[in-house]
Amino acid sequence: RKHNNNNNNNSSNKFVPPLSKEYIRDRIDIDDPLRGFQIRHASGGWLQGFVLWTNFTTWTHDFCWDSLHPQSGLLQAQQQQQQQISNHQSPQHWNNNFIQDTDGSLAKELQASPRSGDPSDWEGIVFHNIAEIALLGGLGCGELLLRMALEEILKCKKAPQEGDSDDKDK
Repeated sequence: RKHNNNNNNNSSNKFVPPLSKEYIRDRIDIDDPLRGFQIRHASGGWLQGFVLWTNFTTWTHDFCWDSLHPQSGLLQAQQQQQQQISNHQSPQHWNNNFIQDTDGSLAKELQASPRSGDPSDWEGIVFHNIAEIALLGGLGCGELLLRMALEEILKCKKAPQEGDSDDKDK
């Protein structure tokens, strides 16, 4: 990296991390269970990338999955996409491979997901069947790490929670 001795332009050379150390520490301290992978250089052992995931947790009793609410941002993104298509432009920042919850059915399914816990006792409300990518960083290997994490998430089955039993009639 080139060092600029001009004091008037120091701010343009200062590295600003995309995530604060405090945020990263909080995720590592609070998220439980926390799972992940790392990729290291084959001969030197240098860290090349990492991914951490956990169960989705919310810290409020009032949390609600609602993709049709104006503050979700999804309706505006869909309107912007439609406008770009009608203007014969290539839609920006939208991938048709993603699920578009235009009728709110995905949000309703997420809202019906099993959960347990209480934010007032520092446990949070944990959604046992919904994964959250907590942290991801990679030098040319972020896509591979994300694919590895998604494969592992899909392989893992939720362990039965206390009170959840298929053998209630036994």
